[in-house]
Amino acid sequence: MRASKKCSGCQEVKSTDMFYVNNASVDKLQVCCKLCDKLRIVWSDMKRRCYDKTNSHYSRYGGRGIAICKAWSSLDVFMEWCKANGWREGLTIDRVDNDGDYTPRNVRFLTRKENTKNRPHKLCEVEVRAIKHWCKTGMTQAKVAKLFGVSPSLVSKVFQGEIYASISL
Repeated sequence: MRASKKCSGCQEVKSTDMFYVNNASVDKLQVCCKLCDKLRIVWSDMKRRCYDKTNSHYSRYGGRGIAICKAWSSLDVFMEWCKANGWREGLTIDRVDNDGDYTPRNVRFLTRKENTKNRPHKLCEVEVRAIKHWCKTGMTQAKVAKLFGVSPSLVSKVFQGEIYASISL
C-alpha cells in the first residue's frame, strides 16, 4: 500500500507522491499537496501584482487601481472558491474586465494560450525595448513572444517598426 498524507490546504488524504519534498519537515514533505501549492502561488502572485510596488507588473495592476476583494485576503477562502469554480492545473487566472478588481464575479480560468489572446496589446516602453533587443540578438520571435506573453505577430510588428516605431533601443 502506498504511503499517504493529509493535505493541510484541501484537507484531502493523498498519496505522498502528490507532495513536494521539504527536507526541513519531519516527514520530508510539504504540508500542502502540489495542487494546493500551485494555487498558493497563484494567490501570492496576484497579491504581489496588486500591492507590491516593487513587482515588475505592479504598474499594470495595483498601479492602475486593481485590487483583490476582501474575502480573498484569506488563502483558504481563495483556494476553496477556485476549486469550486473550475480551477485545475494548467489554467491561469484572468479578469473578465481588465479594468476590474479580482473578485468572484470578475475572475475566470483560462489556458495560457487563451489568456495571451485576451491580453491587451499595450506594451510599456521597457517591454518594447526588451522585445527589440531579444529579436536583435537572434532569439526567435516565437520565443520572444512566449517570454512576454504576446503573439509572435505582435513581436514581428514591434521588431519591424510597424508599431512602437518611436521607441528605439
